[in-house]
Amino acid sequence: MGRFGWKRPVGLFLLGIYGVIQPYWLVMTAVLESPRGGEGMNDKSQQLGLFEGDIVPVVCRLSPASLDDLSRIESESSQAPWSRKFFAYEFENTFSRTYGARVGAQLVGFVVIHVVADEVHIVNLAVDQRLRRRGVARQLVLEVLDDLHCQGAEWVYLEVRVGNQAAISLYEKLGFYRAGLRRKYYSDNGEDAVLMTLKLGELMARRSGEVAA
Repeated sequence: MGRFGWKRPVGLFLLGIYGVIQPYWLVMTAVLESPRGGEGMNDKSQQLGLFEGDIVPVVCRLSPASLDDLSRIESESSQAPWSRKFFAYEFENTFSRTYGARVGAQLVGFVVIHVVADEVHIVNLAVDQRLRRRGVARQLVLEVLDDLHCQGAEWVYLEVRVGNQAAISLYEKLGFYRAGLRRKYYSDNGEDAVLMTLKLGELMARRSGEVAA
């Protein structure tokens, strides 16, 4: 049992990693899109504590009680956003985990992952458009991966739009490397996906070295 309170399933293979099976619920993954629209700052923005520099959120497992906030952040972030029903399905999926990043009482980001045996698939990641490029996504992913490593996970995979340079840059800084290209992966516009992978042991060893230094 890890810091976020889940047990690792065993004896199964992660679906969709090698391009053999691509269930309908894996069509949109790993998004850190530019915000749509020109919504300005409002009173809620002040509640989020918008100040200069990176923000350190509190990372936690989410429940269906967060469906409205998940849908809100997703609708602002993705070219083809998941529906509320889609998120609800993920809470019922035994291989799925949904984590959130909170600043105060506000949900400001989330990541949805699928875990099977020692493999992890990041299937969706988004941050509130008012707090992007403030370190929220990095902190969220690092804390979740740390917990996964404690549970015995060894490999992490994800797909990201080839044109989503913000997300690609984030993942490369975390140690992910490009493992391939999936042609016309995204059904909304036929965009290619970059397949990226990470060996968790290498990430943890690098982080331990940074702390020691």
